[in-house]
Amino acid sequence: MRIEITFASTDFEHIAHDCVAHNWSCAIINYRLSPLTVPEGSEDHFKHPGHVEDCAAAFNYLYQHHSSYHYDINKVYVIGHSAGAFMSAQLQFESRIQDLWKPGGKGLSVRHFIGLQGIYDLPSILKDFGQDYLTYMIAPGFGWSAESHQKASPTHTVLNISN
Repeated sequence: MRIEITFASTDFEHIAHDCVAHNWSCAIINYRLSPLTVPEGSEDHFKHPGHVEDCAAAFNYLYQHHSSYHYDINKVYVIGHSAGAFMSAQLQFESRIQDLWKPGGKGLSVRHFIGLQGIYDLPSILKDFGQDYLTYMIAPGFGWSAESHQKASPTHTVLNISN
């Protein structure tokens, strides 16, 4: 089996090479980034759920082209770290997002989602780390609204909890 691997970024190249060495297929999905800073109160920028919609589009692409890449669509594992872990949870638990990558119930059959060091509860993070974290970490990716932070948080989606 010959697999050619090319990356725009080499951050995860070693993972792909390790997978290939074990005869596993590997797709490393990327997504568009939010700006590093946004004006206070501004909501007019690329933010959630755009990132996870990019990942859902990649899942859909992988499903549509699985025969070209020669992998079993019934043996898919999704692993994400940090923001990737957050998006893995969104892909798993948000029905609207699932509909994007599994239209009509057809798509990849994900056996396991593994999230490593994800931020799953934005309101809790903001409570612990405060305004600076809102300004530099949360608002660019999720906007300024406390309601949008709670709605985006997988713990609130899965457990249907409120503060």
